Amino acid sequence: MLVSELPTVRDILRYGIYLRDQSKDDRRNYPVDQLVGDIFPGVIGQWSKANALFKPPVTNEKVTIMSKLKEVWNQAVKKCSLGKGTLDARERFSVKLDTLFDLLTCKCRITSERGGCDGCVIQAHFNCSCSREKRIPLKDLAYIKGQKEKVPTKWGPLICRSTRDR
Repeated sequence: MLVSELPTVRDILRYGIYLRDQSKDDRRNYPVDQLVGDIFPGVIGQWSKANALFKPPVTNEKVTIMSKLKEVWNQAVKKCSLGKGTLDARERFSVKLDTLFDLLTCKCRITSERGGCDGCVIQAHFNCSCSREKRIPLKDLAYIKGQKEKVPTKWGPLICRSTRDR
């Protein structure tokens, strides 16, 4: 993954699979809590490379991030592992794979002006009702908007596919 990009759900799952494969222990007996604990520093590191201000309270606290990581991993196992889950559930999860793994506490919608604003250099705007310390830094609005809307790449193997597709 490029240093300039924030991780998607697919990136998180690939990293978890990589860590599990590199483990000296039996990979089938790698506890989910330990795996999530091993994924966490990589995710935080990638967000920190994007901007040093991406830390609490702008991002979620460690406990919340760990629970999000665990939830994503468990969804992947439950809906996609060995063809488990219904086709509809797998397709819904597959759409989610290429979305940003969002750690920001601010969930306000970021927009861009089509005609442009007179004298505006940010090129992204939002009407944020969050407290000042939880807001996304203004200089990063366009970057975050781009990361949330980026078009997924079709490189590499698919994470979620049924056993019949192999």
